[in-house]
Amino acid sequence: MDSFITIRIKRDTAKRFQEFSKTHFKSHTEALATMLDFFFYNDISPKEKFGPTGRTMEANFERIYEEAKSIFA
Repeated sequence: MDSFITIRIKRDTAKRFQEFSKTHFKSHTEALATMLDFFFYNDISPKEKFGPTGRTMEANFERIYEEAKSIFA
């Protein structure tokens, strides 16, 4: 059986992680290992920005559409 160690994490962050982990994984160990693997295998930093999200792109499209609509109306 694998042994465990203690890591000091702020309470709010630990609670967020626990809820995320329970939602997506069978164990906290699996959740953390998967997140570490994601960054390692994709050769990215967790501090990098990935660019616009679908929500921001949709908001920008709606704004541009409304501006164009008012110009041509």
